[in-house]
Amino acid sequence: MTMLLWIHGMGEARGCWDEVVRDPRLAAHTSLVPDLPGYGAAPPDGRTLAGLADHLAAWLVAEGATDVTMIGHSMGGVIGVLLAERHPRALARLIDVDGNVSTGDCTYSGKLVRDGRAALLAHVDDLAHRDLAHRRYAPRLQRCDPDTLLRHARELLAYSAAEDLAARRAALPIPCTYIAGSPGGACARTLALLEVAGVRTIPIAPSGHWPFVDQPDAFVGVVANELAPH
Repeated sequence: MTMLLWIHGMGEARGCWDEVVRDPRLAAHTSLVPDLPGYGAAPPDGRTLAGLADHLAAWLVAEGATDVTMIGHSMGGVIGVLLAERHPRALARLIDVDGNVSTGDCTYSGKLVRDGRAALLAHVDDLAHRDLAHRRYAPRLQRCDPDTLLRHARELLAYSAAEDLAARRAALPIPCTYIAGSPGGACARTLALLEVAGVRTIPIAPSGHWPFVDQPDAFVGVVANELAPH
């Protein structure tokens, strides 16, 4: 039995996974679904993204977790890369869902850093009238700690600008699969970098940045297949 660690993205909370975590195709596995500090119901603690990776590694040890597959969305995917690099024995597998690779992926973090929190909230509120993913995202974004949000947004921009995250995924000591929302998720530059690096990439279409919201059935099918013995 594999333990599944579900890590949300910037401005999100654990509830973003509710629909897919309960899918019967994953019922054989135990799921850990935390709020990261500063998000959802978890109080902020000033941690960087690398600090969050260390925090999760220690938490997995405390939980006695073994054979852990991490499923990380957006910022969560970047944290997954850091976790696997810094604690090579903590994870058995990483499933990265539209995680940042290049600055073209920094739609929300870039707007926050450039225009401020109020502008980002207004932008997401406008999009909430158009699709379910943003309708669910908007209230969670409003509730998260502003300082945590800005700190992590700046870090995501810096990590993405370096354009080495695709190669770093390919170099991980564990299998890494990248799930890309298509056509509205990972940008063209990111997909090209992943291809050059040789990172296994699976598109889910039609989808935006939240393929597990836009196409939950297809998303769970991909995850279940990744978990199956090959």
